[in-house]
Amino acid sequence: MTQHPLATHLREATALCHELITVVNAETDAVRTRTMDKVPELAKRKERLTNALEEMLANVKPLLADTKAKAELAPLMTELRTAVGTYDHAARQNLLVLQAAHQATSIFLDSVRQAVAKPKAETYGKKGVMTDKEENTSLINKSY
Repeated sequence: MTQHPLATHLREATALCHELITVVNAETDAVRTRTMDKVPELAKRKERLTNALEEMLANVKPLLADTKAKAELAPLMTELRTAVGTYDHAARQNLLVLQAAHQATSIFLDSVRQAVAKPKAETYGKKGVMTDKEENTSLINKSY
């Protein structure tokens, strides 16, 4: 095994990347299966891991300028590149699923708004006069 000082950092970055892939895939599955109670925690965890990975990679990158270090650390760098590639694919899938869920929610809310905005039919009541229409319709419960 490589004993270069950066080897530990590269292994940690790879492990962090694999953990991030797991979280992103879990979030994607939760949205697909409409298990929305899990999504907020997964999103927070995803954000923390993404920030940690970006910081770790930003710190390691300048240290890899040494050509000798690159040759010595090549297997670990290849493993990290593979993990980052897998993460990129998972992140793209996650983005598509989140965008689709957002669009579906927007379409549903627009449909509700349109239905609420339609004028109500006026009818005759029991006494033969026109019934009063409600002036305002609200989607928010104001009884608090």
